[in-house]
Amino acid sequence: MTISRKLRKLFYFILDTFLNFILRPKVIYVIDDFNWSIKHDGKSICNSIGTKIKIRTTTSHIAPSGTVIHFGDIYTFFSKEGVKNVSKQSPIILTWFHIVDNDIGFKYYSKYKDRISYLHLSNHISQNILLKRGFPKDKIFFAPIPVNTSIFKRNRSKQQAKIDLNIPLNTVVIGSFQKDGNGWGEGLEPKLVKGPDVFCDIVEKLAKVHPIHILLSGPARGYVINRLKEKDIPYSHFYFEDPNEVSQLYEALDLYLMTSRIEGGPKSITESWAMGVPYVGTKVGMVHDIGLDGRNFIEIDGSNVDKSFQKISDYIGKEDQEKAIIPKNALQDVQLLSLQEISKKYLQLYIELSQ
Repeated sequence: MTISRKLRKLFYFILDTFLNFILRPKVIYVIDDFNWSIKHDGKSICNSIGTKIKIRTTTSHIAPSGTVIHFGDIYTFFSKEGVKNVSKQSPIILTWFHIVDNDIGFKYYSKYKDRISYLHLSNHISQNILLKRGFPKDKIFFAPIPVNTSIFKRNRSKQQAKIDLNIPLNTVVIGSFQKDGNGWGEGLEPKLVKGPDVFCDIVEKLAKVHPIHILLSGPARGYVINRLKEKDIPYSHFYFEDPNEVSQLYEALDLYLMTSRIEGGPKSITESWAMGVPYVGTKVGMVHDIGLDGRNFIEIDGSNVDKSFQKISDYIGKEDQEKAIIPKNALQDVQLLSLQEISKKYLQLYIELSQ
């Protein structure tokens, strides 16, 4: 981390600590100002329920005794440096998106489990892992990652979106909007749990039989970009400071491709559904809970590139009327996963803990 970034982080921490005591919210949602996904989730939830309970997002965990503290990611509470020190009178909620082998969370949770009121999980794969390890089910708060359907909705035709983004109209546009490189730089080293290697293997095969164009967003995409350049596969990359702006990219897609090995979400499934975009992905994270192959998404096996390629290629080759069935069903299914609906679950929990 650069000196300027450290100073900025310290400045916001001090400012947020001051505001936590001046504003005295009932609930604080602790975010990392540099993690675009956690920050976006926290602000979305807080904005949605902010008129019903006094709540704010903050980079500081320091607040008046009794304040409900929701750490938007388990690693904002646990870290290699230790555990955040909070008042014993403050209920603690930890969000744990995805769980990997030898996760540092196991070590710290077992030590501090009596201090934690609830673990928030977004999918049942993670829940089953924790239950097998003896985690108490009554301390698990389950809520999928919501999508703001007032923002993620189609405003342009696919054709117009391609024109606006300077993408040839005769191409099959495949989207990938995530962070899949290690670190916050170029991302030349792949973050393998996100499956960028599998993504590239599949699109390289697709490029041999279809006129594809890869549409990328998100930070640290260097590994994928270099692989596409090596094979001379057309692509565009857009990065937005506001994650909501990615909605304008979905409008140009013929399909979205997700090849992760482990996920907490991903958000891309509900965002694609809300935008009427056919979703192709591995059955990980939330996809395992809400995805029905052939009804609302197309399931692929990330360990079998050839089979995955063929399934996607077959879908691309279908008539438009037949291809429209999956996104039509998905658009119906996503309504129960809207920010408005899921925020009700958070509000109920916050009220319970703040009494």
